[in-house]
Amino acid sequence: MEAHNVFTSFQGLTMLVSQQQKILSGLIDTYCRMSGMAGPLEQEQIDAIISKEPAERNGSYVITHNQVRSCLDGLGMWMIETVEESASDEEKLSCLLASIGNLFVVAANGIANIAIVRSGNKSQAAELPPELPYELAASNMRDFVKTIQKHRTRLQRKFSDEEIDQLSREFSIFLRAY
Repeated sequence: MEAHNVFTSFQGLTMLVSQQQKILSGLIDTYCRMSGMAGPLEQEQIDAIISKEPAERNGSYVITHNQVRSCLDGLGMWMIETVEESASDEEKLSCLLASIGNLFVVAANGIANIAIVRSGNKSQAAELPPELPYELAASNMRDFVKTIQKHRTRLQRKFSDEEIDQLSREFSIFLRAY
């Protein structure tokens, strides 16, 4: 009887994880549909989109500034008027669209990473850098530096080499504090 109860509880947990994956996947689909974001895409597809017009990307998700503008316009009159006020200064508008677009793709990629970890797919999960405090605290400096080296090209899209090098110093402080 006890074995049956344990098996049933494990089965329930497995179903719960699969339900979580389905919910997370549905969340990403809805998020992409509502924002106009594309993903998950292959690197070549992302490069093709970025080469045509200004866009933000993170992981395998990309959104153009035009899609961000359309999404914002769909939020109503107040948003349209506010964005139009910003449009008088092209640099300010571009910064606004880039920031909101970056918010969208970072969120989608973060949700996708949670789904990968939840799936238990060890090969895919191994490709992800540690992000949560307990994951980072379980690393040592050597592992952290190897992770930085592995993902350096991705980091260079958003950070200077000096900022990337600063990460190891901050990680050392983090380890002492955690």
